[in-house]
Amino acid sequence: MKKKLSDLLREEVAKENPTTEGETPTAKTSRRRNTTPEPESVTPPHTTEIEESPDIKLELEKQQNLVKTLQEQVKEKQALETEIKEINQQLEQQLQEKQTLSNQLSEAQTQIEDQKKLIEKLYAQLMEKQEEQSLKFEPEPEPEPEPPKAAIVQNFRRSSNYVERLIAPNGSSRTLSDEVIGWFD
Repeated sequence: MKKKLSDLLREEVAKENPTTEGETPTAKTSRRRNTTPEPESVTPPHTTEIEESPDIKLELEKQQNLVKTLQEQVKEKQALETEIKEINQQLEQQLQEKQTLSNQLSEAQTQIEDQKKLIEKLYAQLMEKQEEQSLKFEPEPEPEPEPPKAAIVQNFRRSSNYVERLIAPNGSSRTLSDEVIGWFD
């Protein structure tokens, strides 16, 4: 079973400072030792022993590798964050550009509508003026010569003869009874 670096360091400290078996270091004493380090205790007294033990060396290499990978991940994360910020800024710029284009388009549409209305109004005025001009310069129609009275009288006689033929003759004054007809027997 592999021991952790902290466990191995505790064993080394226990070897240097023998304590009685019944006496275990309390939190106060361990804190005191950790909070007030002596200049000699900053560097481990047996650096050659730590470097020589293969377990500690492997654990140290693992820790260093982990630190390197974490640093790389932090750098990658920072790079991604800056890239995200740049993309976000680009998107905001594009959004602003599109909004300005949209505003310009709506303004252009309103201008076009106004111009269209003006053109329609001017066209209507132009058509009115053309009609007035054409009425001014249009010669009045010449009155048709009246047909001679003899032709009119002759046409009237023809039409009256035609109408007389269409009128039914007067009926007889005699009425037929139902018995004569025989329909209601």
